[in-house]
Amino acid sequence: MRALIVGCTLLGFVAAARPEATSIGRAAAPSADFSWSKTIPVGESPRHAVLTPDGRTLYVSNTGGDSMSIIDAATGRACRLTVGRSPGSVVGSHDGKRVYVLVEDALVVLDTRAVPCTPTQLVRRVSFPGRTDDIALTKDDRRLYLTHTIDGGGGFAAGVYLFETAAGSLRRVISDGCPTGIAVANDDRALFVNYQCGGPGGFGRYGPAHDTIGIYDLPSHAPRTLIRDLANVGGQLALSPDGRELWAYGEDACSRPDYDHTGCPTVPSRIVNVVRTDDGTLLKSFGFSLEDSNGRITFSPSGTAFVGGGFTIKAIAGSDLESITRIPVAGAGGIAFTRDGKTAYVTIPGQNVVQVLRARSGSQIANAQVSALSVPVIEQAVLGDAHCSATSGTTHDETCYRAAPQALALAFSERGIAQSRSGAIVRPKLSEEPYCTIAERVIADAPRGDVRPTATTVLHLMDLRKNQEQLEFSGQDPLVVVQHEFEQLSQKTVAESSADDLRRRAMLKARLEAAQRDAKLVFHDVTGRLRVLDTVNLSKNLDASTVALATVVCEHSYHTVLITHNGIVKMHEGLDHGQPVGRAALRTKVAALLDEMRDSCADPRRDPKSEARGLYDIVIGDLRAELEQARRLAPGGKLTLVWLLQDGLRYVPMAALYDGEHYLVENYSNSVLLKSSEPGPGLDDFRALAAGTVHGGGADGLRALPGVADELGGLFYGENVAPQPGKMPARVLLDPDFTADSLRAGLYRHYPIVHIASHFVLKEDAKSSYLLLSSGVPLTLEALSDPREYPFGAVQLLTLSACNTAAHPLAVRTVGDGKEIEDFVFGLLADQSGAHSVLASLYSVDDDSTDKLMQRFYRALRTKGTSKAEALRQAELSLLHGDVAPPPAPGSGAAARIGCAADYARPKFWAPFVLIGSWR
Repeated sequence: MRALIVGCTLLGFVAAARPEATSIGRAAAPSADFSWSKTIPVGESPRHAVLTPDGRTLYVSNTGGDSMSIIDAATGRACRLTVGRSPGSVVGSHDGKRVYVLVEDALVVLDTRAVPCTPTQLVRRVSFPGRTDDIALTKDDRRLYLTHTIDGGGGFAAGVYLFETAAGSLRRVISDGCPTGIAVANDDRALFVNYQCGGPGGFGRYGPAHDTIGIYDLPSHAPRTLIRDLANVGGQLALSPDGRELWAYGEDACSRPDYDHTGCPTVPSRIVNVVRTDDGTLLKSFGFSLEDSNGRITFSPSGTAFVGGGFTIKAIAGSDLESITRIPVAGAGGIAFTRDGKTAYVTIPGQNVVQVLRARSGSQIANAQVSALSVPVIEQAVLGDAHCSATSGTTHDETCYRAAPQALALAFSERGIAQSRSGAIVRPKLSEEPYCTIAERVIADAPRGDVRPTATTVLHLMDLRKNQEQLEFSGQDPLVVVQHEFEQLSQKTVAESSADDLRRRAMLKARLEAAQRDAKLVFHDVTGRLRVLDTVNLSKNLDASTVALATVVCEHSYHTVLITHNGIVKMHEGLDHGQPVGRAALRTKVAALLDEMRDSCADPRRDPKSEARGLYDIVIGDLRAELEQARRLAPGGKLTLVWLLQDGLRYVPMAALYDGEHYLVENYSNSVLLKSSEPGPGLDDFRALAAGTVHGGGADGLRALPGVADELGGLFYGENVAPQPGKMPARVLLDPDFTADSLRAGLYRHYPIVHIASHFVLKEDAKSSYLLLSSGVPLTLEALSDPREYPFGAVQLLTLSACNTAAHPLAVRTVGDGKEIEDFVFGLLADQSGAHSVLASLYSVDDDSTDKLMQRFYRALRTKGTSKAEALRQAELSLLHGDVAPPPAPGSGAAARIGCAADYARPKFWAPFVLIGSWR
């Protein structure tokens, strides 16, 4: 493990080189059995479909509206029939005379012999309150079973209902729990019911029958047996054509982070369990990550199971459960087959169409990629709301599952992306960053004029990317969690391990091995700690004194998105001598700027202005006019630039960019935003918790920090002493009082300002990164980030300051993606439990200049009406404009001016500190 030791550098701009991401496993090749025939536009979010036995008419439930689309199979012509709100599961009678469809509060019966889409088709409507999920019809067409999951009061006291088709009567025949999926045996002598909770023999979230399959005798409805201990059930049921296998599509425990995941192949995921109907034996569990969900299980006449959803349709032959063929059809819902199996009708909810697939001869050329991964389809699959459900009782919190980068990369590599306008195929390499790949295609295909839709999509993608980075660092990636637990259990000997330990270790080992075999098991919950960084969320948190600038760094291009409080959006493409600037070129320019900012002691003539100008042109360029206009309109002519930075730009203090006449700090205050949360109020209470250590040491051999005592003494006075002019009252924790216990106790007293002066060591993860306490004792970032132990939620400003006694030049090595900077701050600035703002340095700082900058920062901050960002700007300007003199150099003449502390106007001295979080 390579450490990044920042010492006095609180954030550090030196990044270890990161290897390119590699995928785990590889998906099976696309099927060669089907090709596109036609596309039929239908209604809003078509999901469920049934074909009449003669193959002439297709009935499709438009779940996003109130209609059924009725399609003439011969001509492809479609009409709509209003049936009720949110049509769902649909089944057709075996004699071809009736179609039954569940709507939000009723069962609707349609006559297939009437003129399509006329009122005469709707022959019966049976109302009942609550939510129904699925329906199944006996082979004699006399009995229709419905799963009534939620009653009219919103509770789980529901059950299975029987609709007598001839009499039109409806009654409850099974009262167990909250059933979801249902299926009838081929001989009409058994009923299979999939339970989300409850079931025969028990009720409750974790009761005896939670997540089970109940089997009942027909026509008595007496319980026969209970299939339990599956990894996850609670969804659709489908019987194989021969009736020997029951396929259960799980939509419950493994897909929800609040449920027990014991036995799940990965967390979270959808599961398809295959059970033998005669004795309930589990034959196979398929773990499909959530980008492969939201489809349904459909059997072809030959007995092959087709599972829709995600980027592919999974085709699994009942005779060979170990083989999965993936057909490149993105976002498939339900599938309906003709009796000969030669034609399949596939609903595509995200595109509001039905795709018709035809079986093709061996000599035909596949054209299944025509629209399988077009930009609109990818946008819907990755950014759509199909996987999102608002958490009960909240207004903003959502649980959303998005596509994993590895799965995106695999899908792109196998089938490419068909651009929607030009038709050109782009095949990115697996090593390329998938979210950026989509963003570049979206930008390339964007229509001229209003750029807001494009900008919103791009920021959406960058938000997913940022969440992904944070998950990887924090260890919330499911496989990281599994690996960590497996390693802990593996350290125990057999004698030390309990029987539960051994079973758990075997299960975790199997899960890791499965992940290595199938990349589809790799999934990331990208809700993480951020809301979507779109123009709406950003605009509502801005005012006339702020402008947001989001940077988008991709493999082949760079863009800046400008957003104002009144919704003005502009996208700027960064060019260098007329050529697009990609990630590698941008990192090279960042490294050159940081190299110049070393302010070499051997050559005081070195000036970073040239490199800072080049980077200014790339990042801001033609947005300069918009910024100047916004500054003229801002109250008092003071404008704050709120930056959302990516990749190598995270190492750059944006205040040091140079427009050819002025540094950016001379015209604007600057702040870095990590999440589109409320910026919070300004400071009006200046009590502080001040902590620091003069000692070094520790496992990484950190140097001593003798200037810390003077720094704290110059800024704060103790709580129990008389007030001192120009200083703030503080509880001071200086050696040996700076311990984990004293820091924890201080945070529980809810000081609005916390000032820490000590080394911080950044490594590859939160467990090994640490803050140095008194006597060289480390406090890990993982521990420090636990809000129960170290509550930073009441902290309005966290300042991470340290001194550097030797004023060493910047040690520039490889400029990477800068994730460790945001990863570090995320540990202390997270959701509602973190500090509102963090002030920290990007590189090693000088002892004297830091002390002076901090004094002027806090002095300006205490001036009424001055924001944190403006206070930092004023402190930086005091050094830049020579209002603060450096300490006298030994000797006299020009030779004495060669020292590193010779000129505080250089960015090395005034630019290292950045404000992250709330700028107010």
